[in-house]
Amino acid sequence: MEIMKFTNRKATNPGRVKLTDENGVVKTYTMVLDDGATEQGTPLTAETFNRFAADVMDGIANCIVGPKGDKGEKGDKGDVGSKGDKGDKGDQGNTGPRGLQGEKGEKGNPGANGNSFTVTGTVSSVEELPSAAETELGTAYFVGEQAPRAIYALVQGGASAFWQNQGVLSGPQGDKGDKGEKGDKGDRGPKGDKGESGSGFYISTEAFSTGVDRYDVSSVSYTKDELAPGDLILSVANRNAVRVRSVTADGFTFIGEFAFKF
Repeated sequence: MEIMKFTNRKATNPGRVKLTDENGVVKTYTMVLDDGATEQGTPLTAETFNRFAADVMDGIANCIVGPKGDKGEKGDKGDVGSKGDKGDKGDQGNTGPRGLQGEKGEKGNPGANGNSFTVTGTVSSVEELPSAAETELGTAYFVGEQAPRAIYALVQGGASAFWQNQGVLSGPQGDKGDKGEKGDKGDRGPKGDKGESGSGFYISTEAFSTGVDRYDVSSVSYTKDELAPGDLILSVANRNAVRVRSVTADGFTFIGEFAFKF
């Protein structure tokens, strides 16, 4: 008779276990036996079982089996004895050796990017967001009446989901745009009203006199109220001279005659 050969389990991560909570979140832990054992006992290893099997086979090989005896007669039924007293509770047994590590589970599918979300729509305020219990994780909404609007995304927090403010969505500042083309020349505006006379000087003929209320300047008549005191009136005295007068409140003041050469 051939006896089975025992082998030890080989594992990449001894003592590691994988636990899945009620929400489907998977976490991995490493378990270490910490029972304060005072005696380790016989380890359940391939070496132990193989040695035991070898001892059994040796015992069988060395055992002398005699001939089978005849079947004995059926004995009389014994009297029913009285029920014995209940025995005391036995002492707690020693802790057994550490069990063999389970097989490594298959690699799970890659999860979605934790930073990604889908903007579903826009609401005016946080109070208008849909119920978290009826919304898929990763869903996001723009919140606000006007831009820039905040983004609220549904995220997982422990055993529950809640809406979390992700801030205002804005990209980096763009490059400075090119200078625009020169615009077309605008239409000519309407002619403005004639302005009031200001302080200055006026070219005049000799057709004015001291003390009068009117001055003929360049063939145009001005009253004293239309000329401001301090204005200068230039008149050609002759071919080689110019006379200069200053307007005063009462008339004008002769300043002088200036000769020039051509």
